[in-house]
Amino acid sequence: MTKSQLWNIPKDYDQVTIAGEAEATRDQAVALLKLYNNRLPIKATPEQLVEMYYNEAGKEGIRWDLAFCQALLETGFFHFGGTVVPAQNNFCGLGTTSSQVRGAYFATPDLGVRAHIQHLMAYSTSRKPSTPIVDPRYQLVYDGKVRNGFFDRWSQLNGKWATGSNYAEKIMNIHEQMKSLITVSGADWPKETR
Repeated sequence: MTKSQLWNIPKDYDQVTIAGEAEATRDQAVALLKLYNNRLPIKATPEQLVEMYYNEAGKEGIRWDLAFCQALLETGFFHFGGTVVPAQNNFCGLGTTSSQVRGAYFATPDLGVRAHIQHLMAYSTSRKPSTPIVDPRYQLVYDGKVRNGFFDRWSQLNGKWATGSNYAEKIMNIHEQMKSLITVSGADWPKETR
């Protein structure tokens, strides 16, 4: 059995890029989050949170749908329960290096989303963020990538962003769940919000 069969993900999942256009819609992202958690312990609704990812990642050319899936994985669909607590607005485990280290804190959900997208940029592109840097580890990761090479695919984050060799596979599995949802409205939100 191949990894793609085991994880229910596309055969070419290891070629999926961090940057690029989304394949899922905002309606699908909201529906998936509400399926697992309808009452977020942060100061944002599911719709607002998805919109934050859509706008922030869109400004930077990062795939918002996969970044959001990464946040769903890192936060346990925003139930938290691990080292990071909701008040941190840290949706990607930023700076959490052990069960004793909580990692970075951000004043608002918007800033937490921005830091997440900036951290993905630090790993994946030599281009600097278009907004003021709020990711406290951005420069450290960016400098390392300048020296050793950037990662442009999600599969390259295995064992790097978080421990474990199936990190990207877990994100892709969540993404496949998201894309499989048929939303009630049948239409996505207007793209003019960016």
